[in-house]
Amino acid sequence: MNVKYRSDIDGLRAVAVLSVIFFHINIIYPNFNYFPGGYVGVDIFFVISGYLITKNLISEINSKNYINTACNFYIRRLRRIIPALFLVLFISFFIFSIVLLPNDLITFSKSLLSSIFFISNHFFHLNQISYASETANINPLLHTWSLSVEEQFYLFFPFFLILIYIFFKKKIKIFFIIIISLSIILSEYLSRNHPVFNFYFLLSRIFEILIGCYLATEKLKSPNKKNFNNFFYFLGFFLIFFSIFFFEKNTKYPSIMTLFPTIGTYLLIKYFKNKNNLNFLITNKFSIFFGKISYSLYLWHFPFISFIIIQNIKPNNFLFLLYFFTIITLSFLTFKFIETPFRNKKIISNKKFFIYLFFSLISFILAVSYVIKNKGLPNRFDKFYLSYDFEKPSYNNFAINEKSCFRRNANFCKSEDNDSRKKIILIGDSHASVLQRELHKYLKQHNYDFIFATYSFLYLQDTILINKNTRIKNEDYEIYSNNLKKLIDESPPSIIIYHGRYSLYTNGKYFNNNEGGDEGGRSEYGNIYIK
Repeated sequence: MNVKYRSDIDGLRAVAVLSVIFFHINIIYPNFNYFPGGYVGVDIFFVISGYLITKNLISEINSKNYINTACNFYIRRLRRIIPALFLVLFISFFIFSIVLLPNDLITFSKSLLSSIFFISNHFFHLNQISYASETANINPLLHTWSLSVEEQFYLFFPFFLILIYIFFKKKIKIFFIIIISLSIILSEYLSRNHPVFNFYFLLSRIFEILIGCYLATEKLKSPNKKNFNNFFYFLGFFLIFFSIFFFEKNTKYPSIMTLFPTIGTYLLIKYFKNKNNLNFLITNKFSIFFGKISYSLYLWHFPFISFIIIQNIKPNNFLFLLYFFTIITLSFLTFKFIETPFRNKKIISNKKFFIYLFFSLISFILAVSYVIKNKGLPNRFDKFYLSYDFEKPSYNNFAINEKSCFRRNANFCKSEDNDSRKKIILIGDSHASVLQRELHKYLKQHNYDFIFATYSFLYLQDTILINKNTRIKNEDYEIYSNNLKKLIDESPPSIIIYHGRYSLYTNGKYFNNNEGGDEGGRSEYGNIYIK
């Protein structure tokens, strides 16, 4: 039995997905910062999902056919989530296997594998990929963390709900309130002490879904209290839009602040009524359209943003319009020809669906295994890239070109290996590594070999390399220095270019142009000390 269709909920989905997209648009259009808290759209999705799924489950549980209730739920969930997700993953794998460097392709492939098994939130946490960091945006499947959190919750929720209904039906709200309260306390604590873990952790997010679950057990608005209903309906809008427009990227999240968008969603669903002046915001044709395609739109939007960043495509108005036209078109086609047919048993039977699921999983596993076994398929690139040591993980904490050649204390990258030619050796820190690509292009044209030997926080003082970062072990620098000396000694007469951030290393001052560009006197890589 399905819950009666409500156009306002599709409208809320539109608010959720568009706020997330506009938040991410700021990545490639820095001046488009009108939705600093747009990430709360995910929280709106969580509440809606908890409400609708609990409503459906309760309807089926009342039939007292508990086994069928659980089985039907999981089949419906798979048919709802998997087809569109697998399509996006397949297209993404094809595109990014062409454009990504070998080590990045390996990371991407592992994230793809974690996505199809709904554990990508743990993958991104274990790889220390902070959602708020600048470099997170080069991970095309980063947005799948929310799907993983949701599916991990629904893995056990039907059984929990069935047991509560059998033994403690009258106390179900109390159970929800207790778990919601504990989850809020946990998220508040972790937001202050372990923010990256907190962001991806199911138990830190569980209260958002349970607020929707709790709402499913309540009666909706009281028709006899018109002014009372209108006030809370207006308050719901205020809480959501306040979150979208006034929360910031650095807001501790999730935390008690997450109650703003989640309680706002709760109020809008509970106190909705057809005759209300604010209804047009979420019940117009535009909102309903975007609400219907919201799942596909969410899946498609982020890989395209990552592609633009990775390819270093310069943003302009045409690209802005092309981006939206592309993701909206793809989302509509995915909704019409993938989502809708797969959700209909009359069109695609369960047997056909599970055959599709089985062969898709096997294909993804084989493809990822092939990429990893072949070290990121380095033969896609010329000899310059073949000098990489692919056994060494790429240094993904820097969003720079040739980052796989940065911070290596051995097996430095070489553009050629001709003993008779002069070599240009680039030594320096991350600022020096930014020069690598253009130097390589120029020197290649003039028949020079080029060697990358850049490393974090290198400071050359009286020909001695000094470690200026308290978070990097001196032993690593010793290995680097020994290998660099050996490289120079064994090379023919070479030209050595040294470049670094002297202003920081010599006087400890961070960048501040006195016009708003201020690093704030700290470094995300550790404290700088001056001897």
